[in-house]
Amino acid sequence: KTLLTGDFTLSWSILDFGVSYYNARQNADRSLIAEERRRKVVESLIREVQISYWRMVAAQKLENRVKVAIARAEQALKSARKVEKEKLKNPTEILVFQKQLLQKLRRVETVNQVLAGARIELAALINVSPSTKFRVVPPSSDKLSIPKWTIGLEEMERMAFLNNPDIREKLYLSRISINDARKSLITYLPGIDLKAGRNYNSNSFLDSNRWFEWSSTLSLKVLKLLSLPDQLKYNKANKALSDTQRLALRMAVLAQVHVADMNYFNAVKQYHRANELYKIDKRLTQQIAKRQESDIQSMLERVSQETASIESVMRRYQRYAEVVAAVGRLHSTLGVGIFKAG
Repeated sequence: KTLLTGDFTLSWSILDFGVSYYNARQNADRSLIAEERRRKVVESLIREVQISYWRMVAAQKLENRVKVAIARAEQALKSARKVEKEKLKNPTEILVFQKQLLQKLRRVETVNQVLAGARIELAALINVSPSTKFRVVPPSSDKLSIPKWTIGLEEMERMAFLNNPDIREKLYLSRISINDARKSLITYLPGIDLKAGRNYNSNSFLDSNRWFEWSSTLSLKVLKLLSLPDQLKYNKANKALSDTQRLALRMAVLAQVHVADMNYFNAVKQYHRANELYKIDKRLTQQIAKRQESDIQSMLERVSQETASIESVMRRYQRYAEVVAAVGRLHSTLGVGIFKAG
């Protein structure tokens, strides 16, 4: 009345093994794609931190000067209004003076607004609470060194074709596409299933209660073979598309190399211009500061020059940040790591 049976069976499909083999290769390529994307993100993050750092340096250097300039401009404006009220000067002259003074004050306040967000931007990039008060360590010298770039254009093109993250990612995607085609063709082959097992039956009347069993099965999906020509056409078209996309990407990267090279030299040139203007404004500010403010015109001249000097300092650091960013874009385009692997 009671019968107990049991079996332990192992089966293996050659087709499943083939599909799993290509899946494993595709997953390996996907991990390489993820690494290339991570590399791009990290290099972009480093570039943004460098730009924000130099903005923060400019903000720290100009913090007190901007406050003093705004206070001086507001004091001069207050004096001008008093002169206008007491009718001590020509009304037209004093109104023109107030207009010019307000324009200078607006420029200084614009600089202050631009620099005010530097700390918050850097805090977000380095994962610090925006409300945290912190300062960066500025360079010990006022002289800023320009990163040198001496690689020739032809060598840069070769390096970009070998190491550019986008090209490498596209190469891995092409390999995944090729393995997809091979995997699709495997399913058209005859399937061979191998099976082996150990069996048990509690029936005492059997000649043997325990026995081994093995078998092999050959199967073929006949109707699926009808779609093989279409599958071959699809694989061929997909390969042609992948080759065309890769060629277009190479041309785009080639253009990026030329643009990045041109942007670097333009950024260096603009920095030198901004640096010369900064030096001139610095000397002019020192000369005007020595004069005695005897009338409202001299007050306006001093406020104007201080405003120009503040803008020159900010522009100098902005242009230097653009040089650093241009070097970072060269690294990214050529696939030259600015940090070691891992």
